[in-house]
Amino acid sequence: MIDSRAEEMLRSPLTRLAYAMQSSLTDKSARVEWTAEQIEPFLRTEQAEKPLERIDSAEGDFPRWGFTSLNLQQQFAGMYLASQGNLESVVAHLVQNGAVWHEAVTSAIGYMARNPSWLEQLLADDLPAQTDSPGWWKVWLAGQLATRSTDPALIQRVVERLVALLDHAEPLANRAAWTQCWKALSALGDPRPGLSLIAEGPGAGLPDIRWTDVVEPGEYPASLFNTIGTGSKVTHHTIERPYRLARYPLSYRQMLAYFRAIGERPRALYNPEPSTLPATRIYCTEAVEFCAWLERELRGAGLLESGWMIDLPNFAESLVGMDRFFSPDSYRSLYIHENFDLFCEWAWEKDDGRAAHEHLRSHPDDWGKICSLLCQVVFYRRRRGIFSITPTWDERIGIRLVCRQMG
Repeated sequence: MIDSRAEEMLRSPLTRLAYAMQSSLTDKSARVEWTAEQIEPFLRTEQAEKPLERIDSAEGDFPRWGFTSLNLQQQFAGMYLASQGNLESVVAHLVQNGAVWHEAVTSAIGYMARNPSWLEQLLADDLPAQTDSPGWWKVWLAGQLATRSTDPALIQRVVERLVALLDHAEPLANRAAWTQCWKALSALGDPRPGLSLIAEGPGAGLPDIRWTDVVEPGEYPASLFNTIGTGSKVTHHTIERPYRLARYPLSYRQMLAYFRAIGERPRALYNPEPSTLPATRIYCTEAVEFCAWLERELRGAGLLESGWMIDLPNFAESLVGMDRFFSPDSYRSLYIHENFDLFCEWAWEKDDGRAAHEHLRSHPDDWGKICSLLCQVVFYRRRRGIFSITPTWDERIGIRLVCRQMG
């Protein structure tokens, strides 16, 4: 049985109109305003009532019509799309323009969840390939529908699917879908150790960081990231002290626990929800102070080996660790294709910023130099204690800590 509000929306001609308006969008935040001529295939303007409103032009042009808010337009559009009963069409809209359709589809999840066959159909598909954008959105949609399910076994299947996708597929596949899949998993209860807090016993309430196996001192082949800032080729990276690399970047939940522990109110830049999503907009001073705080607290709880410290990784530690335990190919693509402007911005902060900027413009595939530049500027900013060392918009690049043996 459909609730009365959904039933009213489905009977209204505004659903078709909202769908047409939403389909015309290219920017998720743009306001759509149509003339009477554009409106009348859906309804006569004299019949229009809230949430549709007339907008008169100060220049005396023809009046235009639009929804009182983009949110209402998305709700009506999402309801129309969902009411067509075509799962593949819903996914196709997300793939075509996830930024525009994500909120609209999310608003209709409650209606779609009334059809249990959709969730079963989504789970029947194989895991998406690394570059399969439709597959990513299908897993996200399954996660959203699972939040409305009361079947524990079904929810568990969705959680397992999300974990497998996020831990093993390439993050470059679809940035928006990757982020939304992680958020869906966090809402369902992210079971992965290393992203939340210690639940009980010594250190309860502290960030629960899980580490890779120890990387021993030595020389390691520079298999992928094999150039340095000057463009010179290198054949190896030197690790001077044993260390372990964090398996996951610091999450919002862990950073929020830190702020609460030191009695500071988190900045408005942070995600207000304590999710397991990698935290963004972390300042250098915050990252360094977080390491010192966590080391002190873990040592006091007896959870840190004597002679070991918590720190930010250096260039060699990051690359060797990623090469040994993760997927360097995905990070190579990620750095190049998604964060070009960010690296140019960072380069500008350095004395050789102009040269680096021009080099990246003329050699967009020189990802080794880009990664080297990233590391150099992180340490540059660490010394000065300014600016963020994570992108402001992209949760896929977070901060991984290291647990290193003291010298």
